[in-house]
Amino acid sequence: MAVEEEGFSQKNFELNLSIFDQNDKKIRCEAIIYDGDLLVAKLKARKNLSLPLKYNSEFRVEFINKAYYAQSVLINTLNIPKHLQKESLDLDLKITLIKKQRDESEPLEPLFVEQVLFDFENNKFVFSNAVLSKKQSDKILRRVVEATSKNTRKYKRKDLLLAKKQLELDRLEVLTTADSLSLFEREAEILAAENEILLKERELEQIQMKLERKELLLEQERLKKQMLIFGIIIMLLFVVVLYKSVKDKKRKNKVILKQKKAIEDVAYQLKQKNKEIIYSITYAKRIQSAILPPHKTVKDYLVNSFIIYEPKDIVAGDFYWMVQKQSKIIFAAADCTGHGVPGAMVSVICNNALNRSVREYNLTNPAEILDKTREIFIEEFDASEEELKDGMDIALCTLEGNTLEYAGSNNPLWLIRNNELIEIKANKQPVGKFIKPKPYINHTIELQKGDTFYIFSDGYVDQFGGEKGKKFKSSNFKRLLLSIQNEPMNVQKKILQNNFSSWKGDLDQLDDVCVIGVRV
Repeated sequence: MAVEEEGFSQKNFELNLSIFDQNDKKIRCEAIIYDGDLLVAKLKARKNLSLPLKYNSEFRVEFINKAYYAQSVLINTLNIPKHLQKESLDLDLKITLIKKQRDESEPLEPLFVEQVLFDFENNKFVFSNAVLSKKQSDKILRRVVEATSKNTRKYKRKDLLLAKKQLELDRLEVLTTADSLSLFEREAEILAAENEILLKERELEQIQMKLERKELLLEQERLKKQMLIFGIIIMLLFVVVLYKSVKDKKRKNKVILKQKKAIEDVAYQLKQKNKEIIYSITYAKRIQSAILPPHKTVKDYLVNSFIIYEPKDIVAGDFYWMVQKQSKIIFAAADCTGHGVPGAMVSVICNNALNRSVREYNLTNPAEILDKTREIFIEEFDASEEELKDGMDIALCTLEGNTLEYAGSNNPLWLIRNNELIEIKANKQPVGKFIKPKPYINHTIELQKGDTFYIFSDGYVDQFGGEKGKKFKSSNFKRLLLSIQNEPMNVQKKILQNNFSSWKGDLDQLDDVCVIGVRV
């Protein structure tokens, strides 16, 4: 096929080209041929092109159509054997151009990259034709665009500069009007070619911008996917941790509920046992109260007197005792070993021993009563296989008219006369087992009008309290009794009770308290 050509000095072989689009439809395009870096020919638009090429060269053919992306084909005729160069070779090649996109958001069509090489084994030309992925297509297209833009500026602008220089030289040599017209035509052609180059460069820049935008969109999309994946991973981790936390909490709650139920069961059992114990102790208190002299009996026998009785617990080891025998009033303030239930049980035995000593053995002398009571008490406990060291401290009095008799076991009698306190000491031995027991000493006192005497257990004086938390002690008790001698007996009782409560404060009561006061 005949073509218009520039730059070919010989014809060695024919390269027959057919130009198609993606739909396999023939299209027109221009062909620009480079031998290495040198522009050798430019062919006008045709659907079929025949290119006369020479051997021992590397040609690059560019196919140009404004509606399609530029396509390049490399044709390598280097090192072809000389015996083949003498022959006339023909090469038929099909070229596919990619149509330009109308919208930037539309994806690029796959790019066909073709390279024509000489197959030495089979002594013929061959070419490779591969359809690439979208990502590879974009990358190759960018490279082709950059290379095309670079070559266009490097070679075509160089040609234009040479043509302009030649045009200036020719202007200087213009002799005729015909030559002048020829110069104008050449100048017009040069300007047209320059404009065409500028348009192509702009097209290439637009393509490059589109590719950059597309890469930016792809990078943004990739980042969004990464953020989404990262968010999903974080959410899954949070769900796993939350699930584990809820599961552990449920397990712990089950253990706690189980422990709570066990504690509630034990607490309920303890509560029931406590109720039973409290009921038993309360009933024991009723029994103990029954053996104590009634308030009316005390007032009948000892008109001007008071009794302070403060058990530490519900029942007590302290007790007061009173009987009438003939014309004598026999009374006592006793302190049995311990307090609470054990002390109360011992107090019942001691109370019974005192009653037997008076009623069964008809004794009224305080010392004789204590001797007999000790004897009865020891007999009661001798029946036990265990050795018990329980006993009783007591201050025992017999009053007949103004004659007062007293005998004591560890607990003294205090007599206040004319604001002077007289202490009558007790025997230093309990009512119970003792290493070397002795008979109790009986003391006889003739009372005077206005005399006041007191018998008591050790609970009042041994109570801890005050600012320093110390014992109240006997010395303070003596001073207190002396300070209230001008008060009636009922007022003295209230003063002593208030003082004990104030001294004790928030501390627990140490022991049972029993105090008896009598004024003549």
